[in-house]
Amino acid sequence: MKLPLPVDQFIRHQPRLVISQGLPVISAGIATDQAYYLMSGKAKDISASRVKKAFDAGDMISFVAFLALDSYATDVIAKTRCEVLAIPRHVIEDQWGSEDIASWVFACSMASDVVKKQNPTMVDYVK
Repeated sequence: MKLPLPVDQFIRHQPRLVISQGLPVISAGIATDQAYYLMSGKAKDISASRVKKAFDAGDMISFVAFLALDSYATDVIAKTRCEVLAIPRHVIEDQWGSEDIASWVFACSMASDVVKKQNPTMVDYVK
């Protein structure tokens, strides 16, 4: 998923992480208090989930989980050396809220629906 925010303003103010090949970019169970933007490299979701995802430079990593969950549900491993921008939740929420307060609420609601449909047993979801 491509970043729905102006990246240039975040690059100057948010921490960058350099992650070696084979190491976790995101570990299942860590809080979704930060979103992760892949500036360079490749990463892959290695969970047992039926929905597998590969991430390339320019992608938000597990952005649906960031919006919908309290903690990340899957492990994402660096397939190559990765440079990742860590963006705190409040920064994204404030950015969207400054444009239109409904944007943040709508995005989180839509992401929750996606999570429910991907794993119906997780929240007693009925089609």
